[in-house]
Amino acid sequence: MAIVQLNSCIYFITNLLITSIFQYFRYFQFEDTLDLVVFATPQMLLVLAEASFVQADVTYPGIKSFPYLMNFVTFNELTMQFQVVGRVLMTRVTREAYKQAFEELFKLTTEEYPEFDNGSNVRAWIVDFSLAQLGGLSDNLGENACEVIRGCEVHFNRNLLKIADKVCADVSSKAVFKKIGYMIPKLVKKDTVDVAFDILSGVKPLNACKFINLTEDELAVNTEKWSAAKKWAKWWRQPRVAKMFTKSFKEMTVADWDICPRTTNAVESHNKVGKTNTTILSQSLEKWYRIDKDSVYKTMAAQRGIRVGVTEEKRKRMNDNQRRHRRKKPKLSCDDDDDNDEDEIDEESAKDSKKKPKPKKGSTVTDPHIGKTCFVNTQDKDKKKYGMCRAVIVQKNDKGEYKAKYERWPKYCSWIPDIHDTRQVMFESESGCSVDEDYSNLCAFCGAKLDAV
Repeated sequence: MAIVQLNSCIYFITNLLITSIFQYFRYFQFEDTLDLVVFATPQMLLVLAEASFVQADVTYPGIKSFPYLMNFVTFNELTMQFQVVGRVLMTRVTREAYKQAFEELFKLTTEEYPEFDNGSNVRAWIVDFSLAQLGGLSDNLGENACEVIRGCEVHFNRNLLKIADKVCADVSSKAVFKKIGYMIPKLVKKDTVDVAFDILSGVKPLNACKFINLTEDELAVNTEKWSAAKKWAKWWRQPRVAKMFTKSFKEMTVADWDICPRTTNAVESHNKVGKTNTTILSQSLEKWYRIDKDSVYKTMAAQRGIRVGVTEEKRKRMNDNQRRHRRKKPKLSCDDDDDNDEDEIDEESAKDSKKKPKPKKGSTVTDPHIGKTCFVNTQDKDKKKYGMCRAVIVQKNDKGEYKAKYERWPKYCSWIPDIHDTRQVMFESESGCSVDEDYSNLCAFCGAKLDAV
């Protein structure tokens, strides 16, 4: 039975793939003012027609002939994944260009699936705060466009951080600025939003902030330069912009606002997945087509109950292996005590240490690895890799871990979980290096042999 289902799935996928090859390239326009190309498979248009929430964003593919690519992403309920449902290449990002891009994609979808009705069936469109994009989308959706358009909250937060870096005098002032700014999308009264922007632009003092509790230290921060944010506050207070991200100015229904995605993270992720490191159009098209073809495969398999991709058992095994390998890696840490290798302990720990039984006199514990020179596979806390770096084993703790001090960085050390793991540590006999040999063939940065880095 499973073989019959698989053969049936392959038959339908093959037919759909052949059809998609001739129907992927949907529309093109080459004029003096605007060049426009639309790509969408039948399956992509079907998912778009059935979508409740659609995210749209422009990225820069690096193609000289088409510098802009607008991707449309929505959630595929069959595969339970976000999927690209339309791609539009453009040479300009003006309001007229956006208007025509949305219009052609809406027209193609409505011709195939009339229930789409030029986008009126979609409950919300999530975009960034480009006024040209907002105007082009509004021209296609009509008078009630503000009821179905929402802005990305992450874009507002990032813009808030940029202006905070410019107008705040110190760290405490910046913290209060962000604390007030992050509350703006959540405020339910229009007057409160106006007060918040007035405070951030230096028009009103901090004691006018009644919608959040500020401590005495926070009320005393330096706000002299906040007046430089007046132009920034004026732009975000525009009614057409405020309706997109503030709960108080919204025209969208409460039910749609509560379940609508607040960010464009899904389409931003697909922008990154579809990015090609080339300026050749044909190579970019090839990659985009493969990604969209893979979505067709997964959808057809899900319709017939055939599971594709990594199984739960294999995914758990892969995660366990990654977690185990990450736990065993030596971490680069700072060792400030050059004379004493023992870590500092507080008074309570000192009291507890006194209770421990002292070793008997005459009993000495020696380890053959201590004092040996080795090469440690090193990365810091930010997971930046340094390769195999030269170090000396200086200590062993109760857990069996070895402490290695780096020759080039005397203040830094690493704890080696498994001294016998050749992927993490190699001694001179294993690495082929000798203490007495010439250092000219070693890395100038970390001291490791060049062929071992």
